[in-house]
Amino acid sequence: MTATMNPPRPPLESINQRNFPRYLEPELEWQHFKHRGFQRYTELNTALHADSHDASHFGSYHTDYRTAQTSIVHVHPDLPDLITPFTHLNINPQTPLLKTELLTSLSKGIVHETAVSAPAGVLIALTSFAALDTTPPGPRKLPWSELAWQLWAGAAGSYARLRGLRCIVRHAISNPATRRVIAMAHRRLGLDPGVGQQFALGGAGPSEEEEGVREAFLALLGTDNGSSTVRLLVDHAGALGKKRVERVLTWPGERGPVMVFVLSESLCP
Repeated sequence: MTATMNPPRPPLESINQRNFPRYLEPELEWQHFKHRGFQRYTELNTALHADSHDASHFGSYHTDYRTAQTSIVHVHPDLPDLITPFTHLNINPQTPLLKTELLTSLSKGIVHETAVSAPAGVLIALTSFAALDTTPPGPRKLPWSELAWQLWAGAAGSYARLRGLRCIVRHAISNPATRRVIAMAHRRLGLDPGVGQQFALGGAGPSEEEEGVREAFLALLGTDNGSSTVRLLVDHAGALGKKRVERVLTWPGERGPVMVFVLSESLCP
């Protein structure tokens, strides 16, 4: 993909508590996230072609985060919103998942809740409340992408299993900007929001429908949930075996929509 996107700079009408721009004009918001997604896609391509080492400037979550609880859960019956996505991905809903709940020293609730299964190659962000993270700014304050990576690496154990990550799931999405972009992606393509949908960059087909799907893929990648997922792949491209986002799947959920970022190995050397 070589086309350069230069959408107009959208005016900021207001800023919500997570510092996401909120626009009165949906088309401007769509263009903003599509452009942001193109930037993330380009950053990931650069990382996949680079010979540089993975990011190492982060601390360990054991330093400033404490584990409130670890437990074994299953998609069925514990996470019913994920039964259909798991079935679609040919992952057994009875697969045991190691769930970890993280707190900070001053937080009054769970800051991050993640579930992983190294044998199934799946990492699930169950909840993530960055606004509750009281860790002082600096290398000890870890973004979701780094917390998720460290939990995945701990579960995987071996170098070979690190490369087995197949998909990253964002469960029960509460982010208002992400939810608006998902709704716009469905609406613009005339898709039923009540069933699972799939978006991919695909080839260079000339049809308006193919172009619409590509734009939706980039817009979803540009959401905060998509951007943090790409950051994990960029920061640890080498250890993960140079994974790229092949497609983005969306499903409705009782507590909020579900996004699944399906990964594939890059052909980059």
